[in-house]
Amino acid sequence: MSNYKNPPKQIGGNHYEKRAIQPIVLSEVFGLNFHEGNIVKYISRWENKNGIQDVEKALWYAKRLKEVDKARPALVLAATGEQKKKLLNFVDTYIKENKLSKEEASIITDVINYHLAFPVSDLVAKNILNSLIKSIEKFLNKLKGDLQNESN
Repeated sequence: MSNYKNPPKQIGGNHYEKRAIQPIVLSEVFGLNFHEGNIVKYISRWENKNGIQDVEKALWYAKRLKEVDKARPALVLAATGEQKKKLLNFVDTYIKENKLSKEEASIITDVINYHLAFPVSDLVAKNILNSLIKSIEKFLNKLKGDLQNESN
């Protein structure tokens, strides 16, 4: 892809500016969800920001994705009529419980409506996610081993 464009400015630090392609661009190009985007973000920045803690966060998001992904096909992809109303009611609950402004609520609602417009399901995703979790765990264990070797 040659038409990507990094954001013109980073708020808080410069750990993404050091990248030729920032994690947000990859997330945007592929339309990654919150969990997927955070995995990309934390794995991409760990050396330049929070070290092993960022890899631990990536692992947490991968495991969380595995948990929420179990319900996604049944709840979102197959949702019709009354089920879809319940899902949209959850969005209203989220907005009210978090005391979001009218503008914030509108943005959140638009994001959810956009996501629901593109139902994608792939059985291979479960295997990929399991592999992703294992890869992050392996990477995390390596970093912790390297850190322990440095302290000896």
